[in-house]
Amino acid sequence: MAMAIRVDVNSLSDEVRESLERGEVVEIERDGEVVGRLEPGARPGTLGRLAEELAKLGPPDENFTDDLRRIRESGNAPIGPTPWES
Repeated sequence: MAMAIRVDVNSLSDEVRESLERGEVVEIERDGEVVGRLEPGARPGTLGRLAEELAKLGPPDENFTDDLRRIRESGNAPIGPTPWES
C-alpha cells in the first residue's frame, strides 16, 4: 500500500488553489515529466469506491456473460503445439 500525506489547500500556491477552484486539473512535473495530478473533487481510491462505481454499471449484458464463460472454458483447454514445434 502506498504512503500518503494530506496537505492543506491553503499551503498551496495561489495559482494552484485558483486552478482547483475553477475545476481544472493541476499536473505536477519533475524535469518535464508529469509525476502527479491534483483533481478537484477526486477522492482517494478505495475498494468501497470501486464497488460504488461498478454498481453504477448495472448487471452485465448477455454478450459479456458469454464472453466470460468462453474465457473460463478456454483456460481449461489443453495447449496445442506452438508454430515452432510443428
